[in-house]
Amino acid sequence: LRSFHILRDQAKHPGFRAVLEDVAEQVRQGQTLSSALARFPGVFSPLYINLIHSGEVSGALDAILDRLAQQAEQDELMRAKVRAAFTYPAFVGLVGCGTVVFMMTFVMPRLSRLLLGLGDRLPWPTRMLLAIAEAMSGPWFWAGLAGAGLALALLWKQLGTRGRLAIARLILRVPLAGGALSPSRT
Repeated sequence: LRSFHILRDQAKHPGFRAVLEDVAEQVRQGQTLSSALARFPGVFSPLYINLIHSGEVSGALDAILDRLAQQAEQDELMRAKVRAAFTYPAFVGLVGCGTVVFMMTFVMPRLSRLLLGLGDRLPWPTRMLLAIAEAMSGPWFWAGLAGAGLALALLWKQLGTRGRLAIARLILRVPLAGGALSPSRT
């Protein structure tokens, strides 16, 4: 119980603080730790709950909790490494997208006036690029893009875990992306 009170005092999130207080109260009333944790399936992993239950039954709860703490530290270290590995490519991609938007909305409209003023018939790739730049310069393009982004965000929220898992499976089946994203089988 003292450990739960220490954890509660160290918790930064008020919701998690309340969960820890409730778990401590349930244990104080005589429930097992695993059943107290099982009341919060959105907070505690079923794997953790089941491992704690088997530790309670076998009498090796201290060893199980120590192993779970080590695993949590390894998981957090891996998450930090993945975050760090994606930071630079995300920054480069963001700068690249910003550069393309700047070129298409500010530079290309000025360049189009110059090219159209020459009077010669422009090649079709140039005409297509100028048409895209003109469309991106208008407010309807950005309103449509914002609407599509909002619709995708709402759809992603509605999908839930099973829908996201199905999308992840589809992405892994894509010939080039699937091989690059799937874990190696060595």
